[in-house]
Amino acid sequence: MKAQLASFSYKEFGELLGFAAGSTYVHLALNAKRRLSPRALSTIAAALGLSAGDRRVFLALGYLGRARTTEERRQILGELEQLAPAPGQSRLRRDQHRYHEQWYHVALRELVAMPGFRADPRWIARRLRPRITAAEARRALDTLVRLELVVRDEASGAWQVTHQQVTTGDDVRSIYVRTFHRRMMQLAADSLDTVPAAEREVSALTLGVDAATATALKERVRAFRKEIVALVAAAPPGDRVVQLNLQLFPLTEAEDHGDEA
Repeated sequence: MKAQLASFSYKEFGELLGFAAGSTYVHLALNAKRRLSPRALSTIAAALGLSAGDRRVFLALGYLGRARTTEERRQILGELEQLAPAPGQSRLRRDQHRYHEQWYHVALRELVAMPGFRADPRWIARRLRPRITAAEARRALDTLVRLELVVRDEASGAWQVTHQQVTTGDDVRSIYVRTFHRRMMQLAADSLDTVPAAEREVSALTLGVDAATATALKERVRAFRKEIVALVAAAPPGDRVVQLNLQLFPLTEAEDHGDEA
């Protein structure tokens, strides 16, 4: 707007929206130097004469900019998906976001592939660890079906996993992926108290390394993950679902040598 109307200043725009004369609030907000408060968002929405639906979208976008945690952003993004789906976004695309929202979606997909699987929500709820409700199990199976990750053979009635992939990568989906990783790491922590030692393996290393070695470690972790996938792919059908978490992160800040003589 500023570029289109050179004679229309930020201050004039602010006054038009109802802010005090001479206020730099709008200038700072539009240049991402200050977050719009809930009151300011409501004031702007009223001044712009937005419809009820557009007002809800505008406020949700404003609250998204104020969100400080992943959980807050996830909830607001979920609301925005309902209010204003992205152009061309299908129901399947939205379900892809939700695939990683709950840990048991991923676990259920693996459970479907096992001999003796039953599509009974109560049976599914009892098999998962920790247990979920039958209603959650029913919704999870519905999500996998909509994503075409599992399919039921109409002739035999047997369920099987498809080769359909759920990709991650853009900023929106990463919110759900981070939620998934946090939940799986929490389940790992809980397993110290809820799973017998004979059924789990928990270990850690704290290491002092240079930048090159840190990069090499990351590459080794990625290579190991591929080895695990290949090992399981070549193994006989399973009878249980397990989770393997791999984390590598710094415990110190890298020292800045830029000021050294």
